[in-house]
Amino acid sequence: MSEKEGMSEELEDTISQFRKESRSQSMKEPGFIKETSNLINEASDYLEGKSSNQIYETH
Repeated sequence: MSEKEGMSEELEDTISQFRKESRSQSMKEPGFIKETSNLINEASDYLEGKSSNQIYETH
């Protein structure tokens, strides 16, 4: 397994854990959902090979 594949699996595990925590924390901390959602989106963008801060231009 390459280092990149290991990183992808680790990120997928992290995303899964965040989703579980989000469900359990959502009733206790309303702001937790947005914070967790942002982290999940950043990890997802990384897995797709793009930066969440990237700007796309059309020609």
